[in-house]
Amino acid sequence: MKLSVKNSGQWLLVAVLSSPVTTQAEGVFSLGLGAFKGASEYKQTKGKIYTIPFVSYDSETFSASTLSASYHMPLSHSFWFDATAALRLQGFDETLSAYTKGLTERESSIDAGFAANYLSEYLGLVRLHVMHDVSDTHQGYDVKLSYQYPLNLQAWEITPSIFVQHESDKLVDYYYGVRSNEVEAWRTSYQGRSALRYGAGINITYSFAQNWSLFMMADIVQFSEGITDSPLVDTDTTLYSGLGVYYSF
Repeated sequence: MKLSVKNSGQWLLVAVLSSPVTTQAEGVFSLGLGAFKGASEYKQTKGKIYTIPFVSYDSETFSASTLSASYHMPLSHSFWFDATAALRLQGFDETLSAYTKGLTERESSIDAGFAANYLSEYLGLVRLHVMHDVSDTHQGYDVKLSYQYPLNLQAWEITPSIFVQHESDKLVDYYYGVRSNEVEAWRTSYQGRSALRYGAGINITYSFAQNWSLFMMADIVQFSEGITDSPLVDTDTTLYSGLGVYYSF
């Protein structure tokens, strides 16, 4: 059994551009355009806007998009494993804000790993994933446990979710650390520590015409001290949001 999942929080645009929670016996292609706002936890910035056209394919055994690819290995009707690779759209360059001026660019990474999924018609979806950098960017990993409950209301699909995620010290240090050569009088050195981020979100999909759908998402995310202690961050809570449109065939 295959489920295409919208992962809240950490996967950024992967979260926005994933297809609705559905089982596809036959392959389904989608074409669309999405926009996502992230990185608003950094000081002196209102966030970064990602706008990306995307192509995706979903089937019982395989799914792929502009940003990720997964091979699905069913163990039963309700339980399956995924082998996954995905682009982590995280990071910034020195133009993000006045406070990031002089910082070395933090780049997106390619992460790969496995996920275990359990789906119940009555209880919803529980997913545990472990992902590690395979692009030699941050060289870290994250472990995420999430719960989603899709509600199908005619043309609407509404999916509330909650999650908790552990990020390794290397991952946190890459995106939130301040290196010795980046120190200024107003920006102290910081070596990132492993941290948690946890929160809740909602994904909404509206089918407004045959084969055409709108999607919207919002996640509110809380950070633990490993992130909030960074001099680059000035909040312990942030909001990720996105919207877009796609055509399926």
